Amino acid sequence: MSSRLLVFLIPLVVIAIFWLMALSEKKLAHDPTHRSFFERNGMVLGITFIMLVAFYFILIRIFFTK
Repeated sequence: MSSRLLVFLIPLVVIAIFWLMALSEKKLAHDPTHRSFFERNGMVLGITFIMLVAFYFILIRIFFTK
């Protein structure tokens, strides 16, 4: 398996994991005591994670496209 394929597949796996976690969290949404990701971790950490994913995407687009 080439490194280019791994660089492409790893974000897809991460997205799939987060999607499955979102589905499981959606089932708990009816519970009024359940807190969301941003409520548990804070706005700063949530935005940091989003920015890191965007930065990773930009690096992949710069270094692995020809």
